Amino acid sequence: PITETDVRDATAALAGRRMDDFFDRYIHGTDELPVPALLRQAGLSARARAEWEPEDAGAAPAAGNHQRQRQRDVLKDDRQRAWTGITLHPERTAIKNVVPDSPAARAGLTFNDEIVAVDDYRVNATTFAKRIADRRPGQACRIAYFRRELLQEASLTLTENPERKLVVKPDPAARAGAIAVRDGWLGIKTTGSGEPRSPASRRSSRRAARVS
Repeated sequence: PITETDVRDATAALAGRRMDDFFDRYIHGTDELPVPALLRQAGLSARARAEWEPEDAGAAPAAGNHQRQRQRDVLKDDRQRAWTGITLHPERTAIKNVVPDSPAARAGLTFNDEIVAVDDYRVNATTFAKRIADRRPGQACRIAYFRRELLQEASLTLTENPERKLVVKPDPAARAGAIAVRDGWLGIKTTGSGEPRSPASRRSSRRAARVS
């Protein structure tokens, strides 16, 4: 069997130096991997994006139909702000998970509680999320649920959803060294924007190299 020592030794051989600090901090420890910093070294930018933030945040405002569509998208995205910390089973209203220190956890809800209503409205696995989305962070709501055979009610105050997605894109300001790292990682030649270089541009580069 392959042991951890074997993995450490193989990693050291590939890296050209011992990586014990990496294993101690990120494998056995609790330090977060410095993913954004590492991606920058490969000519990539990374930012944390909330579910309700547009992917093109910072872009110039759209006009006409595009602007109206963007307004509709904003309303749709905004409904993802309110958060309970509850994850339900896919086809049931039984709680699968409660995030520690979330509104639901502070209200006393726990695994396998079966939710039956939100503010006196009966819910199922689909409508529960819609009822929560009707509200905004800071608003209170009452959740009725069964714990075993006993019907109970909890009052909780919604907070803003803390979950984020890491959006990774080519960095247009990446330097040549970082682009070289990115190309080596992807196994293809890319432009400064991260797009694969076209055959025509590669032929042009080769001709320029021969002339020089």
